[in-house]
Amino acid sequence: MKKLEKCFATVFATALLFTTMACQTGVEEKIVEKIVEVPVDMTSHDATAVYYWKQDVSGVGYENYNWQRKNVKAGTKLEALALTNLTGYKPKGLVESLQADGTYAINVYYDRNLVEVTLKVNGQEIKAKGLYDTFIDIAPVNAALESGTFIKAIGNPPVYKFPAEDAEYTVTTETPTLGSDGFVKVPAGEFKRAQYRGATAYTIKLTKDLYVCDHEVTQGEWEQYMTYYGNAVGGTEWGQKDSSYPYAPKQYLGEGENYPVYFVNWYEAVIYCNLLSIAEDKDPVYYLELETNTNPANWLESDTLHTNIKKTAGANGKYYYDGTSSNSVLDDATKGIKMNLSANGYRLPTDAEWIYAALGSYSKSDNWNGYNDSSVFAGYDGTNEDCLEAYAWYGDRLRALSHEIKAKLPNSYGLYDMSGNVNEWCYDWYGNYANSDEINPTGPEGNGSMRRYHGGSSGNIDLGCMVSVSNGDRPSVRNIGIGFRLVRSGPSSEN
Repeated sequence: MKKLEKCFATVFATALLFTTMACQTGVEEKIVEKIVEVPVDMTSHDATAVYYWKQDVSGVGYENYNWQRKNVKAGTKLEALALTNLTGYKPKGLVESLQADGTYAINVYYDRNLVEVTLKVNGQEIKAKGLYDTFIDIAPVNAALESGTFIKAIGNPPVYKFPAEDAEYTVTTETPTLGSDGFVKVPAGEFKRAQYRGATAYTIKLTKDLYVCDHEVTQGEWEQYMTYYGNAVGGTEWGQKDSSYPYAPKQYLGEGENYPVYFVNWYEAVIYCNLLSIAEDKDPVYYLELETNTNPANWLESDTLHTNIKKTAGANGKYYYDGTSSNSVLDDATKGIKMNLSANGYRLPTDAEWIYAALGSYSKSDNWNGYNDSSVFAGYDGTNEDCLEAYAWYGDRLRALSHEIKAKLPNSYGLYDMSGNVNEWCYDWYGNYANSDEINPTGPEGNGSMRRYHGGSSGNIDLGCMVSVSNGDRPSVRNIGIGFRLVRSGPSSEN
């Protein structure tokens, strides 16, 4: 374990501050300074309270676990004060601190067990070390997997956190059903959807198989055809969250070819879909109803269209959306962007398709009520409600950094990062769901002001990463927390 760095005097003062607060407010989660060394026995003072602190999951500090008001005589040994119900922790030592009322308290510190797990996968043994109750790093396991497979479970029953002691687990894998281009097949079916928690749930039927990319579009993939607004014009766009944003990936925000793309708006995602379709000889999905043309090269700003779509100069120019232009027809109900679901090219999922794919096999559970937003993340199976961290990057509300794709566990279809990392644009306008059963819904009719997105980001709390929770924003908006994922329509199950 990394050597502790802070001095005893610092801890003494810190412990005094937090123990005084604990007396006033009861048991709280408070982090204290790291400590170099602590005695195992009391010295010269009687004490009137004992506070128990356990090492936090980062291994950097300690958080309050419990406290007892009790009289403890000077000279009492650590063993006599140690709790017996802290599985996975070892008592480190104690510190005496003077309280505001002039009495002394004892602070007992516990370190998490440092454990090693052996993961057996494909004939290999991979060892990982970490602190008890922290999550197993699956990156070395992913590196050992054959192409196209994903981790279905670690151990039986599945375990995702380091156990209290050293342990050995067999990693079971699964191979998803793939389309011709490597996309994961999500079979046609139906699921329940509700407007909000407690509302009537209706049946949504999807009659076509859906092929879903197992990862969010990466920066490396994006930059083959597109550029970032910030790189293209070096400026800002009306309607953005913060005019100081660079509108292009930066190292301190998460930058690299295997990081998800962000700072891209809905329009640019649609343009990318058509460009990739054309490059791979597939039928483009999106068209402008004004001209029924699916080639983005014909969507460039002109006297006819005024679409706000721009391209950088040169033979290898790349596309972007310029929101400073005027007279756009992109959102016009009769002239704007439309979708041809019979085309075999790449596109954004509809809201219904995204939910269905994210739920995985749990969509068939009798416990899924259409809007169970308290525990159902992408990867939830009905038993692992405390394991969101094993599946999703989330909770970094101060920095909201993106992370490399496929570094967490996937859902039951083998789809990574559908909860957390970055939100994902969907096709639908943001609005109320229909209060009825639906077949292949594509959202509210006509035009609106916002497009829907799903999944949550690294900057969201856990609730924001639940499958049924969605948000909306103007299609021109760029945000560090919004990217997208590609899908393709498969054949109808009714043919």
